[in-house]
Amino acid sequence: IADVSEISIDSVDPDTPFADFGLDSRTAVSMAGELERKLGRDLSPTLIWDFPTINEVSRHICSTQAADSDKE
Repeated sequence: IADVSEISIDSVDPDTPFADFGLDSRTAVSMAGELERKLGRDLSPTLIWDFPTINEVSRHICSTQAADSDKE
């Protein structure tokens, strides 16, 4: 978010909606794809819109990862 919004990392509040940082749909899909690559797991391209803050995305990813681990 800091890189995309060109603000300092210290200025990023994890409870601020992504839209408040000026994210457009193209950037949101790109960010979801980047997270997907970094985490090595499938993520929805609409992840950023479905879970509109850093904390919400984090909680969702953690909860789905835990659920996936329980299935194994």
